[in-house]
Amino acid sequence: MIYGSGLRSGFANTETVPAYTQVNLGVSHEFTFTKAKPLTLRFDVVNVFDTIYEIRSGSGIGVFAHNSVLVVGFSSNYRGNSDHVDFRDYRA
Repeated sequence: MIYGSGLRSGFANTETVPAYTQVNLGVSHEFTFTKAKPLTLRFDVVNVFDTIYEIRSGSGIGVFAHNSVLVVGFSSNYRGNSDHVDFRDYRA
């Protein structure tokens, strides 16, 4: 969970943008195969409740964040280094 308390805005920073809370969920599992390095598979959902919130107010244009994102990735430890590959599916 991420909580944004609201950045300062307005003349002389006397105002703030509204506070927000973003909920993210993730799960991972490590698969072990014979004679092979373990493979970790993970699924993450960012902004689970598809909440629209203002990150910051710009000069006439505010910056908003919304839409849930599903992230699927896997990693393997090969020769002591971690190799990561992410596949991202953005919901419009």
